[in-house]
Amino acid sequence: MTGQEDGGIEFSFGSTVVPAVLNGSKTACAFARLLPLETTLCGTGIALCGALPEPLPVNPEQIHRGWQNGDINYCTEGGWLSVLVGDEENSARYGGQVTLGHLAEGWAALEGLVGEVPVRVAASCQAGDTPAGSDLAAEASVREAPAEGDPVEKTPRGKRYPV
Repeated sequence: MTGQEDGGIEFSFGSTVVPAVLNGSKTACAFARLLPLETTLCGTGIALCGALPEPLPVNPEQIHRGWQNGDINYCTEGGWLSVLVGDEENSARYGGQVTLGHLAEGWAALEGLVGEVPVRVAASCQAGDTPAGSDLAAEASVREAPAEGDPVEKTPRGKRYPV
C-alpha cells in the first residue's frame, strides 16, 4: 500500500517535513494523483497558498466556508492549494473551500513562513513500507528533510515529478 492509497503524504518545507493525511474525497484523490509535486506557495502567517498545475474535480456538497487550523484545502474559486495554519476563528468569511485533509502535529512551525516558500508534496511511504490497515495519522511525526547535498529531483514550479 502506498502513502497515496492510504492518504499519508508529507509536505517538505526546506528542512522541515510535516506529515498529513488526505480524507479520501474525490478532490483529495485527484490531488494525490498529482504527487509528487514541487511548487512554490505564498506564506502569509495564516496560510501557505499556491496554484495547482490543473483544476481538481469537486463535489458541490463538500464546498464550505472557513477551516480548522492545520487543514489542507482546495479553493474552488482559483484552483489554489491552501495549507492553513492560523486565523481559524475568522475563517468563515472565506468561501469556496473543500477540505482535502489535515496536517499532523508540528504544523504550528509553519506559521512563521512568509513570502515565497518552496514546497515538495509526496506520498509519505513507498509500497511495502506500511502494513495494510495501519493508521498513518497516529504514527505521524515531524522529521527532518534530507541533508543539504542529498539528491532531490527538481522540476519546474508547479510540475509533477516523473513516477
